[in-house]
Amino acid sequence: MLKIKNNVIYNRKGRRIKNIFCPLPPSELELERISEHALFCKGCSKELVDTKFLSAEGIENIIERDQAVCLKISKRNPIFSFE
Repeated sequence: MLKIKNNVIYNRKGRRIKNIFCPLPPSELELERISEHALFCKGCSKELVDTKFLSAEGIENIIERDQAVCLKISKRNPIFSFE
């Protein structure tokens, strides 16, 4: 399980692994699905990884490879706990 607190993602050991930041307000996001695990944001022209079908370990590996990666995170995804 990954914990999100104050726009920071922590791994299961409590280590900070990513700051969450999006320059656009949610109302301005225009997301287009480009594959099973990826979306394209028309507002900033960046690709996002949809975490819906990924494991906590898979998400950690993606973040480890690219700290600037954009993630689509759902509050209903049981991999994440929110504080």
